[in-house]
Amino acid sequence: MADQLRRLAGPTGLDQRPNSLTLVQRVWGGGRKGVGAAVDTTLITFPGHLPVHELLEKDIASSGGRYKERDVVVSRITPADPANPGIGYTPDQLDPTLPTDGTEYVYVIAGPLAGEYRLVEIKVGGRAAHPGGFPGYGGVYSYAIVLRKQRPGP
Repeated sequence: MADQLRRLAGPTGLDQRPNSLTLVQRVWGGGRKGVGAAVDTTLITFPGHLPVHELLEKDIASSGGRYKERDVVVSRITPADPANPGIGYTPDQLDPTLPTDGTEYVYVIAGPLAGEYRLVEIKVGGRAAHPGGFPGYGGVYSYAIVLRKQRPGP
């Protein structure tokens, strides 16, 4: 019964989640970004309920050049809870340290804003951490990440 319900909620069914978000580690065979064949490893497949929106013009204008047109924000990311391992994400999980020059981390969005993105910024606490407000992009107990498109999506 549960499998039948899951199929209804999937992308070929009654899915109300227009976007999916994945964090991928890409290792380039030539030892440098863009050189040689790339091997992708999925690090995080985020839950489908995360809102993905292009930044508002006022957020771009008040960013002092940090944000650009067509940057997107993904909000309502649950922070890690030390009391409940496996729930949520740490800033280090959202922005991993690059182990070598031939490695990059890519956020892949499937849906209306499809493409490959790089991380611009992690907003801790959504609204509270941003002087411009980022209204609607998160809450006190969540992260919002700002991403910049690198390549068009599938």
